[in-house]
Amino acid sequence: MVGNGKGKKPNCQRQKCFLQYRLAFNEFPNATAHAMYVTCAELLNLPLAPKIVADNVIDVVLKVYVLISSRETHNYINAISIVLAELPDTYWSVVYEGLQEVLNLPRMLRWTYRFNVFELLNFRTVRQTMVDKTYAAILAVTHSVFHHMGCFKLVTITKYIKEKLKPCVHTESQLVFLYHVFGPFLQHIEQEKPNAVTGIAILLYEMLEVVDKHDGPTPLEYMDPICDLLYHIKYIHVGNIIKNESEAIIKRLRPVLQKCLRFVTYLNIKDKHNEKPNEIQHTPATNVNNITSCNQFPVTQSFPI
Repeated sequence: MVGNGKGKKPNCQRQKCFLQYRLAFNEFPNATAHAMYVTCAELLNLPLAPKIVADNVIDVVLKVYVLISSRETHNYINAISIVLAELPDTYWSVVYEGLQEVLNLPRMLRWTYRFNVFELLNFRTVRQTMVDKTYAAILAVTHSVFHHMGCFKLVTITKYIKEKLKPCVHTESQLVFLYHVFGPFLQHIEQEKPNAVTGIAILLYEMLEVVDKHDGPTPLEYMDPICDLLYHIKYIHVGNIIKNESEAIIKRLRPVLQKCLRFVTYLNIKDKHNEKPNEIQHTPATNVNNITSCNQFPVTQSFPI
């Protein structure tokens, strides 16, 4: 799959057979489509549970990436994602289970890295430095799988967020990680199913409330980027459709957050809710574009099928 989609000279006998397929296989438009369908058929016929098969396919990137050249990493991720996206949901839903495992990692529950979350989620940064690649790698695979998914598969995101991911979110780093997972695909989801973004937005507000209550009096380190994304969702995607739901949640947040989100529903914040000197936030310089774009991991172009 990696060699067939790049337009390079085949470097193994298996790639040559796809590039020189017979007319008996002319139901496939090209060699790349032939390779994809044959690979999917082989995976479906393995005498193993779908979860085991999908986990081992993803582990090619997550655990064996040290054996892959840095120039080939994106091509492997792209090829793996195309195969998973074409398989039944029992295979590609393993991606959500991988996200669930990452959210429950001890260091995600208590962030002890000297780098902030935005830096460790930047695929280019972690690839060029000797830091933990777990978060950026699973984020890259997830983005690539979502990129190749059809509309009917992509709109199921709301269900998986609510059932599998939302119960795992308790800390600010977990929330920022989930924002990175789904932020770049809000526009695509809205085009396929407009009401789906509304459901996702409500879930994001509910998770923010959980994080706010969990952290207690501790100042939020990424408050500004979080609020920026919520404003982006309001003015670009949902407008005032979820005004009642968001207003009810915002009223239960800490005063500092209420002040930052007061223009979402135009709340009247009293002077007593003004930010206190000891609650001054030290937010790392960032922008909503870091969350709502896939620049962290440039998904290579789809193979022609």
